[in-house]
Amino acid sequence: HNLQPAFQVDGVTLPSIARICTLLDGIPLAVELAAARIRVLSPVQIAEQLEHSTRFLASGVRTVVSRQKTLQASIDWSHKLLNEPEQTLFRRLAVFAGEFVIEDAQAVCADNVAGEPYEEPETREPSPALETEAIIELLANLVDKSLVRATPAGETIFRLLNPIQRFAWKKLSASGEKDLLRDRHLDYYLELMERVKPLLRGAEQTTWLERVELELDNLRAALEWSVQRGAAETGLRLACELGEFWWRRGYSSEGSDWFNRLLVNYPAEDNTRARALAWDGLLSMEKGDYQQAESSCKASLELSRMLGYQEGIAGALCLLGQIAYNSGDNAGAHRYFTDGLALYRQVGDEWNIALYSLLMANVQIKAGDSQAAARSSTESLALFRNHGNLWGIAWALESIGKLAISQGDYERALASLSESVKLNAQIGDKLGLSFSMEAQAITLGECGQCADAARLWGFTEAFRQSVHSSLPPIHQVDYDPYIKALRSALGRQAFEMAWNEGRSLTLEQAAALAVQLPPGEPASRATDQVAETGQALEQYGLTPRELEVLRLVARGLTDAQMAEELVISPRTVSKHLQSIYGKLQVSSRSAATRVALQNDVV
Repeated sequence: HNLQPAFQVDGVTLPSIARICTLLDGIPLAVELAAARIRVLSPVQIAEQLEHSTRFLASGVRTVVSRQKTLQASIDWSHKLLNEPEQTLFRRLAVFAGEFVIEDAQAVCADNVAGEPYEEPETREPSPALETEAIIELLANLVDKSLVRATPAGETIFRLLNPIQRFAWKKLSASGEKDLLRDRHLDYYLELMERVKPLLRGAEQTTWLERVELELDNLRAALEWSVQRGAAETGLRLACELGEFWWRRGYSSEGSDWFNRLLVNYPAEDNTRARALAWDGLLSMEKGDYQQAESSCKASLELSRMLGYQEGIAGALCLLGQIAYNSGDNAGAHRYFTDGLALYRQVGDEWNIALYSLLMANVQIKAGDSQAAARSSTESLALFRNHGNLWGIAWALESIGKLAISQGDYERALASLSESVKLNAQIGDKLGLSFSMEAQAITLGECGQCADAARLWGFTEAFRQSVHSSLPPIHQVDYDPYIKALRSALGRQAFEMAWNEGRSLTLEQAAALAVQLPPGEPASRATDQVAETGQALEQYGLTPRELEVLRLVARGLTDAQMAEELVISPRTVSKHLQSIYGKLQVSSRSAATRVALQNDVV
């Protein structure tokens, strides 16, 4: 306001101010210099200038020390204080598009393999002389000098702030090392994903999915360089290793776009192309493009057969089975799955046997063969448990829940689907959450909890839109009768109100709603219990969720245990407790427990 008295922070200027702070990574000097430009530029204009250069932040204040007059000069001054090895590492770190860990820096920036001495080339070109063992100390020095930011976590995470990264990139470009470093970066991330891919299917899958998420900007940069470099095979191999991550974490549209870009430049007829076509088919199907999905899968099948690539044949057959099932061709799906599973059994691929047995179970349920569906689901669950695969276990539990729905066993369905929702929320499987919540919405509706069922339907509709996941046509056909019954039971106005409430729920709130009944508890007993409790405590005005929290308090659970039980955060539990204390007019856990026991809340 000293520089521009008429300036106001409002809905118009706030987004640009936030953008400026993001571009400058909140560096105080940088923000101060940017703020000084409000005399002649609007926040929108300042942000546009920063998109291209930080040089316009030059300060006109003569009393400011020269190195502080511009952000560029400040960074340059800090850079000049570095010794030669520190400068070498600093500019090489610019190749990382986002966050990185020590292992990444050592693999990409060092000039030797760990434990082996660096040998200067016979050409006697200038040697960067960065050995793997030196990276840790040099990186620590850069952190101490505020050129690299370190965030302690399970494994310390590093990054260059945006203005500093742009400065380092210019130094890297001027050094003549840029292409070499980008080649190393691409090769390293391909090797990393080849190591990580099997781990995405094991007991530590959540940890490794998070690691890939951490590296996502670097993986995108590596793929982009493969296109620019004309390294289509390397890029396509990397995309194939990323396929499962894109599928399971809701990045289907992005993954499909990468395959489209890379396949155009890779005409070779080999296993890599066959794999890439299959992944493109799966991701295209997930985003609702069934024509592209079928075309890619048939091309993969034809190429795999020509090459005698058995795993490729099995995968393409099963994907075509999935496309057929989602399109309503149950008989065709059964044929494809039968043939594909037979091949997977021949090569001993347990993971894919488990996966496609689940999809076969859906076909068998629709065909009315409950016994066969139970065998398929049970085999799948056993195999996934044997591998410690939480994602597969969650999917198998969803299949068992759907089978229970088809048999009218809603108590078993509630238990299985509650566990499926919990596991999917735990591992961050957005696609799995959509399906398990939709199945739970059916179950809640059949148990008479129509408003909650409508809320879940509303949430899953909005959630699928947010992650660009298209609902398969066959599922829409299956869901329509249940949704129609809910609308009739609630009345149009109440139904639409509940549906819209669901669309505004957070993922945490929806997950808590979907597991509102304890697994294994008979639906009728739970419904009666909620009704009785609600009558006993009606005078206090507690919400259904607060009643659940109070019941768990009376059972002696800690905040952390309640959070795990209800699939919400400890912070949310604390908020519920504060609201409960206020409504009960008590100030402690023990006092709340006493009120609960007096009203038979157990």
